[in-house]
Amino acid sequence: MAVSQRLMVLSQSKQLHSRYVPPRATPQWPVSTAALNAICSPRVVDLAVSKKQHPQFLEPKPVKTEVSLSARNAKPSPRIRVLAAPLPRKVTIKLEEFQKRKLYEVRQSAVSSSTSSARTTSAWQVAPTALSANCSPRVVDLAVSKKLHPNFEAARPVPAEVPLSARTAKPSSRIISLSVPALRRKNISLPQVQKKKLYATKQASVISSESFPRMEKLAVSKGLHPSFVPNLPSQRRITKAALTAVPSPRIEKLSSPNPRRLIKNTDTPLKVDFSVQPAVASDRIVELARPKKYGL
Repeated sequence: MAVSQRLMVLSQSKQLHSRYVPPRATPQWPVSTAALNAICSPRVVDLAVSKKQHPQFLEPKPVKTEVSLSARNAKPSPRIRVLAAPLPRKVTIKLEEFQKRKLYEVRQSAVSSSTSSARTTSAWQVAPTALSANCSPRVVDLAVSKKLHPNFEAARPVPAEVPLSARTAKPSSRIISLSVPALRRKNISLPQVQKKKLYATKQASVISSESFPRMEKLAVSKGLHPSFVPNLPSQRRITKAALTAVPSPRIEKLSSPNPRRLIKNTDTPLKVDFSVQPAVASDRIVELARPKKYGL
């Protein structure tokens, strides 16, 4: 097979660029004699000097800070002791296993007795633990019924009593005219003979007219959507299984409202505590308290 001249040219390897520089054999770059004998200007010397640290620069403290002897021997003030005391929390009494079983058995017996047959009354059975529970002052305050408004007026009875003065009063001519019912137009029903005459007076063009296919198509009522659901009645039926269902302890726990605490903000922002007034600020705090100066 004869090879053309073009294939011979393409089969030869590419030649390197005229300005190609091979990679250096060592990371140490050679420095020229002119660079070695060069004299730096004062500006380059100034830039080559490393920056000095700020006079107020503070080095980062170690993780384990050293406590001074004066801080270790210092006696805290009553205010600091009050702030250092932990907040009082409600103590939750942990029941033992047999006490938990007793409570569970009492609840189960109460639920089984109440759900053994259909409920005949709206009064629910109350557990012994709920009967012996002590209500907090907040719950007692909330349990007191609200007082009626001073301008509250109770609903009047349906047969309202009319006083004797109103029964013997003589109405004015204006009241008599207003009490007369308004006249309304009467719908006169035509007899069958007159109806036939009305239909017979139609024009011949109306009787002989024909509808278009498009008109007949538009006259057909729209069908309901396949996913259409009719309106449900307001009173839905409750199944027997739902009436006799027993809620689990988890559902009873979730159904109980979350306890909320009232937060009273009694702090006054302009009042300074007596224990803070004799305190002496350090030089660093005084410096940080000064406002910044801006060059305008």
